[in-house]
Amino acid sequence: MVEYALMIPFLLFLTFGILQMAMVFVADAVMEYAAYSAARAELVRDINHHGDDNLNTDPQTAASLVCSLISFGQSGGGAPVHLSGWGTLPGSAYAFDNTQVNIVDVDDFTFDAVVTFNYELLFPELSLPFLSITPIDYSERNGNQILLEKTCTMTRNF
Repeated sequence: MVEYALMIPFLLFLTFGILQMAMVFVADAVMEYAAYSAARAELVRDINHHGDDNLNTDPQTAASLVCSLISFGQSGGGAPVHLSGWGTLPGSAYAFDNTQVNIVDVDDFTFDAVVTFNYELLFPELSLPFLSITPIDYSERNGNQILLEKTCTMTRNF
């Protein structure tokens, strides 16, 4: 019984740390796709210079919709996004408030889409030892949030 009392804090720490790191790795993969989506939206907007209003080609919107997948249903300042046929997208208001997109022209044919997102850690105290040994690149930590940043480079072929 004493062994159990001595080991349970360590096992809980390890279990919650593994869960948090799994969620951070998923967030890293989602951020990669958000950067790609923002770059693709910018590319479509460049190609669609005729101004077809039926196309939603805003890189900020594209990245924010993808980042709503890792917002865990948190509420933000704005109204949540309603997708026809799907319903309200949980976490979309938080994602729109906490996602930033910056399009940087590298040269005449190439541009970078840089997406940053304030990712909320569920177990911030438990994840500190694990974050230092992961290959995930986060620029800063503020309380229980880390700032994830991803870049996608695309080439204009027109």
